[in-house]
Order: sequence, then structure tokens, then C-alpha cells
Amino acid sequence: MKNVALHNLGCKVNGYELELMTKKLAERGYGIVPFDSRADVYIINTCTVTQLADHKSRQMLRKARALNPDALIIAAGCYVEIERPEDDAPGRDRNEKDTPLYDIAVSNRDKERIADILDSALGSDHEEVCTDTPGMPDNSFHTRAFLKIQDGCNQFCSYCIIPYARGRVKSRELNDIIDEARVLAESGRKEIVLTGIHISSYGT
Repeated sequence: MKNVALHNLGCKVNGYELELMTKKLAERGYGIVPFDSRADVYIINTCTVTQLADHKSRQMLRKARALNPDALIIAAGCYVEIERPEDDAPGRDRNEKDTPLYDIAVSNRDKERIADILDSALGSDHEEVCTDTPGMPDNSFHTRAFLKIQDGCNQFCSYCIIPYARGRVKSRELNDIIDEARVLAESGRKEIVLTGIHISSYGT
């Protein structure tokens, strides 16, 4: 069994999506270990909303490489959505052209496919070990749960990179949201926080 360590940067939406990736990997049979552990695979859920966020994303990717130089490093999310191949070789540090920052880039839209992507990269064929509510993060250690209702933004403000990283507004079906909220409530969650990139645009 391969061990996977995950680390999240950025917003509550990223946090929700990291829990979703963690759950899907655990269901597929991967061992989930703390990020500071020596793992076979490191997944960094990146952010790019500011220059500091870019720096932290690169910093955590380098840290993962240092923890285990032989590990598979996966960069997921907004940083890899924005990185420009014509400016820097994909996956490489601007100041260290020969040092790969990551081995695989996973877009925001492909996070739900993380287990399939990892299976393909490792040549693995894991069987799912549980079938608990597909698509919903495991919030079992918290009384508060986050529930993503939409993604993206249509505003294209001059100072904001989010529409380019997250795309245009995409709203979840109301029935899907209600079903997930019901399962969260039945599992003992006392508070559900609706989250999204621009939640006032829900329904668009």
C-alpha cells in the first residue's frame, strides 16, 4: 500500500476539496499520513491568489521533495492553473531550472479524479475499501462542516486572478447540496457552512 501525504494552502474551498481528495484516496486503499512524514506521494493543494501564496506553494513543493527525493510530487489547484509554460518550464523553479517542483499537475476540475490519476501514475489497481457517501469529504473529527455550493467567478476584477484560476461560475445542483447536507447532519455535524468562490452568484 502506498502512503500519501497531503497539504492544503488557501481558501475554504481548497480545504473542502482537500478533504474530498483525502477521502477518495482512502477509499481507494491508499494510506494517509501526516505531511511531515516520509511518504510515497505528496499532494500539495496550491493557491495563487497573491504573490505570497505563489511563494508558499513553491515552498511546500520544495519541502515535499526534500522529505523524500524519490517520492511522486503532485501539485493540485490554482498555482498550476496559472503557471505559464512560456515563462518557466512546467513544474520547474524559475531560479532552479533543473529542479522539478512537481511531477504531476492536477487542475481544479480534476481533483475529484485524484485516485484515478494516482493509480495511473503508479500503475496501481486499488480496490475501494469503503463506499461511504461518494463525493463527500469526511468531516468526522469536526462538529462544523464546510459544504461547497459553487465554484468560479464572473467578475474579472482588474486586481484579481481568481476567474483565471477557477474559471467562470459553476453552481452545484440544489438536490446534490441538500443530499450532502442531510448526510452531514445525520452524521452528527452541528453546523454547516456554505462555501464557494463567489457564493452570492449561486444559481448562475
